[in-house]
Amino acid sequence: SSPYHSQKRDHNYVLRSIPQIDLVKYPNDPTGCHPSESQSKIQKMVMLSNEPDQGESKYIVKQGIEDSPRLEFTSDTNDPEAIWIVDTHRYNCTDTLVSKITKRWENMTGSNQQPWKIILLDFSDKGQFHPLRGCLEKIVRIFRSNKYVFVAQRASTINRHHFLPDGASDKTKFRDLGYYSSFDAEYVYEQQRFPFNMHACSVQPLQYTVKNDLVKTLNELKNSDKTITREKDAAFFWNYAKHEINDFSSNGSSIRNKVGDTMVSFASQPENKKYNFTVDNVEGNEYGGQNSVRTEYAMGLLNHKIIVICQRYQYQGHYRLMEALAGGALVLADPMYPLPKGLEHKQSLIIYESFEDLSDYLEYYLEHEEERLKIAKSGYDVAMKYHQS
Repeated sequence: SSPYHSQKRDHNYVLRSIPQIDLVKYPNDPTGCHPSESQSKIQKMVMLSNEPDQGESKYIVKQGIEDSPRLEFTSDTNDPEAIWIVDTHRYNCTDTLVSKITKRWENMTGSNQQPWKIILLDFSDKGQFHPLRGCLEKIVRIFRSNKYVFVAQRASTINRHHFLPDGASDKTKFRDLGYYSSFDAEYVYEQQRFPFNMHACSVQPLQYTVKNDLVKTLNELKNSDKTITREKDAAFFWNYAKHEINDFSSNGSSIRNKVGDTMVSFASQPENKKYNFTVDNVEGNEYGGQNSVRTEYAMGLLNHKIIVICQRYQYQGHYRLMEALAGGALVLADPMYPLPKGLEHKQSLIIYESFEDLSDYLEYYLEHEEERLKIAKSGYDVAMKYHQS
């Protein structure tokens, strides 16, 4: 079988030893792997999405370009200096995009037939590895070069099965967190199909940002007459009562249900009756999701000392990490790698690697206010500095 699929994973990896990787950056060097931070020229961007005002297209791509002093939109797909940025979750890559590229390429003549830079963004939950690979192959065949197309995926890890075997104790470390996605590794096995590697760099992690709408709502609440006292101790915003603990039917939510169960069990202990936990959707409302910001949810972020978050077991990455950091509480999160730029365990957030870890960290940081506030402030600063749209 392909060596790509036979890669072994180290289930006992140390999360903090994995190198951090920056957010996607627009390439301007020969390989695109190491963008220059000193670029002063305004970069024109062509955004391709069939739903530019929905989800990640709006909050990450569109708002990110609009708010950047270094980027600006253009609708001119023939502009030789423009970079194309494509939301492949909302724009057909294999057919529509390739057709658009082919048309422009064929209209070029002589020395004007030059490739241009294209960034493919895959926000899908589990990753569109094979469709993206097919799309990338077609584009590289047209350009006859692998130096102009760049890929970033939310699901930048493969074979993630983030749950514990039956009978595992709460002390058992989370396992099967996957390994990095790589188009090149696949093509080492398939060299007979293609004369050179597909891609100049590895697939980059596509990490979520703080939505501008949420930042605005949080600031309005903090500046209003309402006093932010963080009167409640910890929250996990998940409809825990709705699901069975071992229910795998809800998009791989069993680990979230177990987190809820751990918090409920912790709060029910006689010595912990003094704590006020929230393990539910805020005030009975569903999570605001990708296209809206609920005031109740924003108030929940501001009214708790600790916010616990958890990813679904099959994939990593969600808005909730940056949302929780933006609220200013201490954030307890399950493992993800690489951690977004600037974040570090016990410096700007807390990573729990087992359910026992979660209970221990809740107890410790509720009793050690100074440490909790210091880490929470650092996490907030990182989110505001590096991760706003």
